[in-house]
Amino acid sequence: MNLIGRFYFKQTENGNLIGEFSNNFTDENITECANIKSTFEKKNKFIGSYATAWLENSAKSLILKIEYKTENKEIFKLTWTNPNNNEIIFYGEGFIVDKILIGDYRDFE
Repeated sequence: MNLIGRFYFKQTENGNLIGEFSNNFTDENITECANIKSTFEKKNKFIGSYATAWLENSAKSLILKIEYKTENKEIFKLTWTNPNNNEIIFYGEGFIVDKILIGDYRDFE
């Protein structure tokens, strides 16, 4: 069975992310945070690379890359990769509402 989930991220003044997620294998919302690793530009909210961390039975950590999916810069493409081998673990898309990035993610392309 494929994993399908949803998330939201709020951005701090320093460019880091805090939020929550859940998926079809969870029965609760789980906290996720991400520290910005690329240059943070206030005009390009959320765009960049992040080191993510969350607790789900054990501590998990991946690299999150957020980039524009569409030319009009309204929809974002997100990929979570394993930092050891650059394998994509999760794919996602999102958009901003009231300064919050909300979207979906899955373990298949």
